[in-house]
Amino acid sequence: MAASVRKVSIYRLKHVQPNTNAIFDAMATGKLLDEGFDVNEFRIGDAAAVLFTKQLPEKPTGWCESLSTLTGRHIELSCTDAAAVLVIAVDSTVFAIGYGTGYLYLPHDLKVNNFGLQIALRVVDPRKVREVSRRSMAAVGRQDDTYTASGIPISGIGIREWTDLVKRLGGVIDAAELGLDHRQQVSIRGGSTLTVSMPVDPDRFVHVLRRIAEIGRRDVPSDFELLEAVQPVTDDGVLTELEARLGDCLREKSDAVIEFTIPNDLADLRHEITGYILEIGDAVQIVDELDPDAVRALCDRTDNPAAALRNGTIGLILGQRPDDSGPDRAADQWLELSISIGSRVYCLSEGEWLECGMAFLQSINHHIRELMPESPSIVFPVWHVGEDETPYNKRVQKELGPEAFLCLDRQLIKTTVHNGNGFESCDGFTKAEELVHIKAADRAAPLSHQVNQAYSSVEALFAQAEARKKFCELVREASEGRIELPEDFRPTKVILGIKLKGKDTTPENLYPLAKVAIVNMAKNLEQHYGVTVEVVAISEGPATEQP
Repeated sequence: MAASVRKVSIYRLKHVQPNTNAIFDAMATGKLLDEGFDVNEFRIGDAAAVLFTKQLPEKPTGWCESLSTLTGRHIELSCTDAAAVLVIAVDSTVFAIGYGTGYLYLPHDLKVNNFGLQIALRVVDPRKVREVSRRSMAAVGRQDDTYTASGIPISGIGIREWTDLVKRLGGVIDAAELGLDHRQQVSIRGGSTLTVSMPVDPDRFVHVLRRIAEIGRRDVPSDFELLEAVQPVTDDGVLTELEARLGDCLREKSDAVIEFTIPNDLADLRHEITGYILEIGDAVQIVDELDPDAVRALCDRTDNPAAALRNGTIGLILGQRPDDSGPDRAADQWLELSISIGSRVYCLSEGEWLECGMAFLQSINHHIRELMPESPSIVFPVWHVGEDETPYNKRVQKELGPEAFLCLDRQLIKTTVHNGNGFESCDGFTKAEELVHIKAADRAAPLSHQVNQAYSSVEALFAQAEARKKFCELVREASEGRIELPEDFRPTKVILGIKLKGKDTTPENLYPLAKVAIVNMAKNLEQHYGVTVEVVAISEGPATEQP
């Protein structure tokens, strides 16, 4: 029985009008109309489509020669392949899907960059992210890949939105989002393409493509919006200066370090690469490894090295012979480097100039707002002017009750590691088993102390069995036996209660250094320990007579 769905990788095309004549004109700029492809024009459902197909000739396998030499036996084996490209116009959007090796023939300059990522960011459940591939603008040439079979929250992956460029994201979505009903949930992966299981029924196939186009017009959910915050540099003056600096770098008149990394849409081929074909200016060179000096030398032979790089190509060799060529990409897609202009730092990544750190403040403020929900987990009493922290904490227990807030202020726990004065686990412990840390501040320093105390407490309770045992004993004793924790207790949530002296405690009023410290702590606690953080504002009240 034929399968009802098939996993495919979908491209969205740009500069192509949604009709067959425009599709033919666009494909004429590539290899599809000049390399022996059969072409068929037809309709899928109510959408116009063009199908390009080709049976590739039989050829010897790339490993026969070396295996023959190794074994002393004549081995002659061959393989064959086929290629197909389906281009389909759905309303105003044109999509393309490669079958077999068909994706190698699709003109690269027609593909919408990061189309699949744009869709994934708008539809993947932020709590069930399975795969992330990111590049660092702070450490050029570095790519980090994270994968988990079951899916984890995006906040637990440890992305630094102001320096990390997310190139690919995969996860779980509700099948109904795409109009699918063969199962309740489906997985997708989005980068330069969108990889998803598509129906083979014509009408349903077109229906899903319409849903994908609609998803692309949505706003990005708040959990993901900062992953799209870094945008290319558009200032003409800055771009002119950056291109001049790039030329200096290619002439070795700059200290900037050039690194090479495989373009995102070719990343899945990285284990098959046996060599590279450099075509820059009038020169063609075959190399085993990408060498910055080799690329520089080819660029330096031209009058304009930066333009030569932009107009040149680097292609893959996927076998043992140079004619086992694979896809190529513009040479600038392979290069990464970082260049400073004054105090600003820019990164060239996959052909685009980006400003490092431009999303930093936006990211910090976004996360602080997320950490301060409109309906807090605990509502603290007013904190009166002149009231010290310890009397306030005791009053919180008195007014809320010891089950809602068990005061543990200044109850230090000594362990083999914390063998001096010990560590303070928290100011209060709630019935939901949350660690509460409370602080009044008129500057950033007290809040930084609060953050360090909270992080150290969680770290100790996770890392030290002795600390867990003594904490459980402390809670049992302070609650007079009403709260019994298991000996392996580990916290799952930290609450920071904050009163800003003389002003309301809001995301806007928090001191910048404190905001950075709180956000970094929250990210680290969730990433390393699965512990969430909530910030709760404490209102300031007028002074009263102290008892």
